[in-house]
Amino acid sequence: MKDNDKAFMDKVVDFYYSTVDDSHPQGNMSEVAEHFGISESRVKSILFRMRSRLKQHLHNECFSV
Repeated sequence: MKDNDKAFMDKVVDFYYSTVDDSHPQGNMSEVAEHFGISESRVKSILFRMRSRLKQHLHNECFSV
């Protein structure tokens, strides 16, 4: 699957947030990478792109970020 496949990116982000706990307050990228069979750098890239899209959406809706 490609990074820009929105459905796949949504699944990665959802799973990433499910890894947040006391031992991994920032999430566990290695667990996400292993779960989806992708590299940690690809996970980081997907999360970066989703944050960028969210920031742009909020900016377009007149929220300050």
